[in-house]
Amino acid sequence: MPAEAFDQPSDGAPRAAPGMHQAALAFSAMPTQAAREVSARLTLVERTRLREELARVRDASAVERRDAVDALVRAVQAGVGFPAPAPHDEANCPFRRIESTPAAEVGPILAACAITEPLMVATALCHLGTSYRSEVWSLLDTEQRGAVRVTLGQIPDLSATSTAMYALDLRDRITHRR
Repeated sequence: MPAEAFDQPSDGAPRAAPGMHQAALAFSAMPTQAAREVSARLTLVERTRLREELARVRDASAVERRDAVDALVRAVQAGVGFPAPAPHDEANCPFRRIESTPAAEVGPILAACAITEPLMVATALCHLGTSYRSEVWSLLDTEQRGAVRVTLGQIPDLSATSTAMYALDLRDRITHRR
């Protein structure tokens, strides 16, 4: 987690980002079986962070926990927020040509790359138009989406060179698949 995601309270102990606090509150309100299923999907680092924050929310009220669950439900209903890539000329975006290929062809290619190259997939999705991106996103399964979500925060800082390389790689994969 980046350093700026932490607030430093007066006692010097780091506090988790507000999102982690809300996640721990919502997690603590889950039935045991649901909590086990969620925990099984987390990485070791994520589980450790969650466990640390759960210790901090131990004395939270039922109202706080319910509000956190409500916020989680709203976030899930809102869907994934794809960040805007670094500013660039949309007319020269290297991903524009990819949109001329049917989403039904691009989706399986991105799905095949999602686990091993999630940053490439995230980069492509963030550069694609909203409706096209929705079509492609719907072709990824839960595990593939999860791998891509983890990398979305890196997109705004991705260099133009890396972006162009990902676009060329994806175009090559599309061409060779045909």
